[in-house]
Amino acid sequence: MKKSHLLTLLLTFVGIFTTQATSVAIDVDKASNVIVQTSSGYGQTLSLEDGMNRFDLDEQNDIPLLISAAQGAEIVEVTKNGTETVSKSGDGNYRIGFSGPTMIKITTNALAPEAEKYPKTSQWTSSFRAKV
Repeated sequence: MKKSHLLTLLLTFVGIFTTQATSVAIDVDKASNVIVQTSSGYGQTLSLEDGMNRFDLDEQNDIPLLISAAQGAEIVEVTKNGTETVSKSGDGNYRIGFSGPTMIKITTNALAPEAEKYPKTSQWTSSFRAKV
């Protein structure tokens, strides 16, 4: 009985120290336009800065990464390892799995405020007022 407990404890101990961290680099043009979370949004929110960000993540517990646009922004493009374009999921977010060192590039765009999208007066209303 004691041998099996000792063996279980030893295997658990070895398992903890053999978990490999994987280097993930995230290059983002404007960090305030994007939110990146581990474990499909159920893990930690990664703290990003403009430019290159490096993280050591666990291939088993931190995947997939959930990438979503911050309010007032949109994601224009997400690429993985320089060549693979990542498509949006059905909910409008991006999910990226990784095994081994991975490079993710995120290109964003700030959305125009509502006032800029819909000007208060248009050319038609200005010309109409002039005729009345």
